[in-house]
Amino acid sequence: MGKDDEQDEIFKNQVSIIRQLADKQSCIVVGRCSDYILREREDCMHVFIYASYEHRMKNCVESLGMTEAEAKKMIAKVDKARDVYHKTYAGFLPGDFRYKDVKRRRR
Repeated sequence: MGKDDEQDEIFKNQVSIIRQLADKQSCIVVGRCSDYILREREDCMHVFIYASYEHRMKNCVESLGMTEAEAKKMIAKVDKARDVYHKTYAGFLPGDFRYKDVKRRRR
């Protein structure tokens, strides 16, 4: 089993878990393409909360003790991984507001 096969299997399990949770009770799911997984449910609200690049840099430096260079590199790596994951499994980027009910920027 290759890395892609393992990732696909993990995603299938996440889909099952997210759907089971949504069927049983009210819940909040952060990420994991839940906006895509639950897209056909009328009882769901899809919210996108994000922080400015400056705020994320400040958080990495002040809270995580990173240098600015380390923070810049990590933010780019995490953003790219998130975009690739979401595009692979949902077919659109996580920040595509066409698929959100609410968007909120943290300043």
